Amino acid sequence: MTMPFSLIWSQNGTLLHGGNADGSLVFPVMFSGVTSLVQQVTLNSSARVNGTFDILSGVKFYLAGDSADLAIIMGQWPNLGSAYTPARPELNGGLQISFDGTTWTTFCMGASGNVGNPNDPTTWLPLPAIAVGLGGADGILGPYDIASLSLRYLVPNSVANYQLFNISLAVDCDVV
Repeated sequence: MTMPFSLIWSQNGTLLHGGNADGSLVFPVMFSGVTSLVQQVTLNSSARVNGTFDILSGVKFYLAGDSADLAIIMGQWPNLGSAYTPARPELNGGLQISFDGTTWTTFCMGASGNVGNPNDPTTWLPLPAIAVGLGGADGILGPYDIASLSLRYLVPNSVANYQLFNISLAVDCDVV
């Protein structure tokens, strides 16, 4: 019997999602003006477990979830500093991703740009080779490759309400 294909997400060695497991990426409680601790996340396919040679091609990342929560994280927070002339990017916030641990990209839609918008595949972030390491190729996750990503929240100073957000990092790819 062939096992079904799945994506396997892990955080610091703990299985978040894959097969029958379904967990959540956990961020600590944060307050206004705070950058969260960086959360290390890995992604690989079930090819190693299944003994297959599935290759993920055209791997891209975007945010998915509750539309009201996405409007805050991608629409409101990253654009707070855009209301000023000149713009004040230090007032912005949002969910950020890094594939190399030093260069951060904010998921956003609006005045600050359009990155990772679930409704616009042209804005999805392609997996860079550096996330896989030596021998990696842009947009490709081989059967035995593991992609490493870092995620963090920037909570803007002006945020006065605290809540849990129903959003997730989503992946689009072709299995070949």
